[in-house]
Amino acid sequence: ASIFSFLYTPRDSYLRRKGGISMNIVKAQERDLKDKAKRLRKAGIVPGVVFGGALPESIPIQMDHRVAGKLLREKNEGSKLTLGIGEKTFTVQIKDFDQDLVTREVRHINFQVLEEGKKVRSVITVHLLNRELVNGITEQMLHEIPYTSLPEDMVDVITLDLAGMKPGMSFAVNELEEARSGKIVLDIDPEHLIYKIEERISPTES
Repeated sequence: ASIFSFLYTPRDSYLRRKGGISMNIVKAQERDLKDKAKRLRKAGIVPGVVFGGALPESIPIQMDHRVAGKLLREKNEGSKLTLGIGEKTFTVQIKDFDQDLVTREVRHINFQVLEEGKKVRSVITVHLLNRELVNGITEQMLHEIPYTSLPEDMVDVITLDLAGMKPGMSFAVNELEEARSGKIVLDIDPEHLIYKIEERISPTES
């Protein structure tokens, strides 16, 4: 099953669309453990590990730094995708990664193999759309929503549309369609606010 992004409007309608790189196979190669990580990085190669699922043992991997960079620009920690290693493919999630704080270059990346019928923990990334159209101050409290679900019910990104929203309005986790679907178990208080909008205070009013 493909991961979907969700676009919510103020009226709680939403649009599903297929999500970027998750529709393609991300290519990697098995890595020889004799190759030192530092040497690989100098050659433009990102080391990593694939683990979990039905694998008898973890698989050391490597991928081109451009592939890793594109992946993390389009996906997030917890995202589901198809990883190709040689002739084999695996349904995985990005478990964690190490990225240089200054250059943003990916230094290491780990993938967890997902098993059918076995729940997994992940996070939904929250994006806010049309902030500039709001006549007020938008405060975003949550950028990620932790949850547990089966692999086929995983959600990658939710985009909340702020067009038409006014000061005094807010949006909580339990207002999301997916939070009410029963397909995911929230690992956070469902009443936690994702964002709220407050009045702008002019200098003369303060």
